[in-house]
Parts: sequence; structure tokens; C-alpha cells
Amino acid sequence: MTNQEVLKPDILSIANEYDSRIIEYVELAYQNNIDTLALDEQGKIGYTLKTMSAALWAYNYSSDFYSALRAVIEQGGDADTNGAVTGALLGLKFGFNSIPTHLVENLVGKDTLADKANAFLV
Repeated sequence: MTNQEVLKPDILSIANEYDSRIIEYVELAYQNNIDTLALDEQGKIGYTLKTMSAALWAYNYSSDFYSALRAVIEQGGDADTNGAVTGALLGLKFGFNSIPTHLVENLVGKDTLADKANAFLV
């Protein structure tokens, strides 16, 4: 049994507790083809459930941080929001050291963010 097979029933159960409309987007995240997410669908750009679906898709089907993040961003739509949430989930999956150096070094406000993160961890 794969991690995807284990996590999917748990995620669906949690989604159903909150709002049954979430289930559709969780199901989409388990489709192998990112195009099924329709992240650039007119009228639904910026929709938080699409962002969640994109991040779950990347977590489920990624073999590395960068290619998964790039696949989500290249789908368009609300690419900055989708990329931010996807990056956070991929960071959890692969760890900080998997994030390409150029993405970390060029981060605006990097030092402030590092200070806040370190204060939170202490």
C-alpha cells in the first residue's frame, strides 16, 4: 500500500467533516495529470480549494521539490498562491535542504523570516 492510498481516506474523511464540497478537490489531487486541476479555470482562480488541490497533487506525484513546484506554477491561474502553498507542503515532504539555493537566497525579507521562524522554534 502506497502513502497515497493510506492518506487519501484520511484526508477525505477530514474533508467530509468540514464541508462536502472539499471532496471534489481532494479527488482531483489524486489524478495523475495536473491538467485535471484546471488551475487557470475562469471564475475559479484564487479559489482556496483549487490551491489545496494543487498542493496535494504536488505532494502526491512529486519526486523532487523544484520540478513539482514548477509544474504547479506553470499551470497559471493564481500561480503565486498555488506556488506558496505547494512550496510549503513540498518543504515538509522533502525538507529545507531540497529547496534550490537560488530560491532561498533571493527571497525578499529572508533575514526577517528566518528570525521569526527561529523565534518560533525556540
